[in-house]
Amino acid sequence: MTTLVLLALAVLAPDIARAADERALAKVTDLNVKAIQAYEALEFDRARKLLKEALDLCAKSGLEKHPIAARTHFHMGVVLMLGLKQKELGAKQFQKALEITPDIKPTKNLDNPEVMEAFNEAVGSAGEGTPDTGNQPGGGGADAPTVNPPAYPPRAPRPVRPRTCPPDDDDCQEQGGDGEEKAGPPFFIGLMGGSGWGYATGFAEVYPANKVTAPGFAQSGLVQLAPEVGYFVTPSLRISLQLRFQIVSGTTPINARNVPGANCGTDMLCDDFPNAVAVLARASWFFGSDTFRPYFSAAAGGGQIRHSVLFKNAPSGPICGAAGNQVCVNTVLSGPVFVGPGAGLLIAISENFGIIAEMQSVLGFPKFTFHFDLNAGVALRF
Repeated sequence: MTTLVLLALAVLAPDIARAADERALAKVTDLNVKAIQAYEALEFDRARKLLKEALDLCAKSGLEKHPIAARTHFHMGVVLMLGLKQKELGAKQFQKALEITPDIKPTKNLDNPEVMEAFNEAVGSAGEGTPDTGNQPGGGGADAPTVNPPAYPPRAPRPVRPRTCPPDDDDCQEQGGDGEEKAGPPFFIGLMGGSGWGYATGFAEVYPANKVTAPGFAQSGLVQLAPEVGYFVTPSLRISLQLRFQIVSGTTPINARNVPGANCGTDMLCDDFPNAVAVLARASWFFGSDTFRPYFSAAAGGGQIRHSVLFKNAPSGPICGAAGNQVCVNTVLSGPVFVGPGAGLLIAISENFGIIAEMQSVLGFPKFTFHFDLNAGVALRF
């Protein structure tokens, strides 16, 4: 019985192998078609991944020297060169295609002049003649499956920030590492807090008779909370909304008994406002692509910022405190319009979590201030 089984397997082995080859060829062809569709949709990273999967399947199925592998290398060269702007890696992919099928011809729909120039250089370095633009999707070999990619898109490829792979990191090189910036999850949440200082001028908010006689910098309060939500439009550009919730501390109430006409309730004490709220729309540009990512931001928004100012020379002398015998520390209001630049540093602990520290500065008007906050906290991406 065992002998019969072995004989049957020996007879059927070629057919089984051919069936496996046909399935692998069909799968590689399908991956090529999907990759070209992704390329036309400007999804260059997805196109590269599909072609990488096709090349891996060729290697596992013993098709690494088959014309379909050559065609896959050619398509990888197009994606790397035109999509991801990686000319050297694209040229290497063209050379690999030529090593497998020396008479491979560029696909007619992909005969972009930039591709043709690089392909001609690859042909020249391989010792072959200048190719024409014949439409032979499978390259040389009659049994190569036909792949008909869509026409080259007329839109300009999106820019990609360079990222250099280590010279000996072949896997990074094969995956398009040189010139490709890792995108990461697009949504962002920042949970930050800190303190701020700003230029205060004008009059006290609760008791306008108190005028700032020596304008200068004053603290905005003990602390402000600055939660932020945003979205990475590109790996280097984030748009976001930041809430600034300021907690005011250290002020002294006005004693209304010493202020004719004031009405501050039954206890006759006029307290300053305990907080201030502002909302900023921000655009942030990031540099680098590894653990440390400095960034620059621009912000615009509206709301209120309050500064605590010491008024030593009230018109009628000390009028603050429960007994009305203290000098006043009262708030001066600024805003409600704010614009200004900022800068910070994101330390990426992982793809989804990081530590962030930043300085945000704003000009406020028509009630003027030049104000800056120092904030620190954590950043989440998902």
